[in-house]
Amino acid sequence: MTALAAAAAVSGWSLAEPAMTVAVLGALAAAFAGAAVAARASASVGPVVAVAAVLWSGAFAAAVPLALGAPLHRAAFAVLGAAVATVPLAARLRARPTGAPVECAGYTVAAAAVALTVAEPVALSLALALCGVAAGGVALRAERLPVAAYAGGVLLVLAWWVRLGSWEVTSPEAYTLPVAIPALAVGHLHRIRPEVSSWAAYGPGLATTLVPSLVAVWLDTHWLRPLLLGTAALALTVLGARSRLKAPLLLGGGTAALVAVHELAPYVVQVAGLLPRWAPPPPPPACCSWPSARPTSGGCGTHGGCAARWAGCADGPAAPAIAEAAGAGAGAGTGRAKTGHQDGPGRKGRTGAWTVRPGPVSLTRGGGPRSGRGSGWRPGRTGRWCWCPPRRPRCPRPGPWAR
Repeated sequence: MTALAAAAAVSGWSLAEPAMTVAVLGALAAAFAGAAVAARASASVGPVVAVAAVLWSGAFAAAVPLALGAPLHRAAFAVLGAAVATVPLAARLRARPTGAPVECAGYTVAAAAVALTVAEPVALSLALALCGVAAGGVALRAERLPVAAYAGGVLLVLAWWVRLGSWEVTSPEAYTLPVAIPALAVGHLHRIRPEVSSWAAYGPGLATTLVPSLVAVWLDTHWLRPLLLGTAALALTVLGARSRLKAPLLLGGGTAALVAVHELAPYVVQVAGLLPRWAPPPPPPACCSWPSARPTSGGCGTHGGCAARWAGCADGPAAPAIAEAAGAGAGAGTGRAKTGHQDGPGRKGRTGAWTVRPGPVSLTRGGGPRSGRGSGWRPGRTGRWCWCPPRRPRCPRPGPWAR
């Protein structure tokens, strides 16, 4: 530990001059490498000096191009080279105590190299791709196969995505297809085992492709993507139905249905706009409940109350005219009918009937209080009916509520 602290202090002092930095870091890297070889059999000292050798080797690899004036993102590839060199070294030392520490130190140096390229998307994409290839080399070891294989695939996909972003590619299929195709291939290999369901084998790959494309269809105004996605979803549905696989059948059918809804929605709206603006008439309300008439200060308010109730049965412009007739009827009271002509809203005819003609709709209660002829309200063009008995009832005896 004391030697490591002293080496770190010396390395910090040497940063004042580039040439001194290169010399000091190179000397320390060589010293730690020799100490690791000498102490390879020791389980306590060997791993420590081996890790130090890897870390100082990566620092030396970065210092050399920086001293020559190379930009930072280019110097990162020298660091990445030092990290990749640890892959075969760790495989050779896997049976010794220094094997796993050297491998972990190599991963740390590789992560530092990738971090140095973040400012440059093209360099970052290349660094991620090289890391993915190195992970594929690690996957050649049987004990590292599953984890290293998945890590290599993820790194390669990230490298592709970064490169597409640097090219300003906005189509989601360019990002999802490189992921979906290997995922479906791996799922097909796992499908050989009978206990693996179609959702576990094909669900992730299909969802990775269909969901982003479906979102793009609903946000896009062009016709090509809906056509291609609908065709692919329909073919996937047919394939799932023939193969009796739930994941392709349901995912493909759902995607095809949503694409169809998106494409047919404008036409449905247009057709709905051409339909007539009417609704089936509701059941006729009790517009005029004659037995509920109550005495008022001017007499029995039968006509006024009835006309006011009738106003709720009218459509559109008929309601204000009926309400006006209600006021005229309330003042008329329940006296005997006067002779005259039905010449306007709120007028009594010869039979004592009230006629209200509010513009284009004519609502009439036929029959007078003595005629005995049953009738009702008959709106001319609305088809709605509000029924009233033909005879006017007798006003109840004034009660405490009369004013």
